[in-house]
Amino acid sequence: MSIPEVAVFELISALSELNQYVMDLNSSNLIWE
Repeated sequence: MSIPEVAVFELISALSELNQYVMDLNSSNLIWE
């Protein structure tokens, strides 16, 4: 893979993990209500 492809893949992976973390917070703490 070229450098841009690796960077995009890393970014998508990081966003996916962040989204999962936020969803876990929502389900456990209901912090948005």
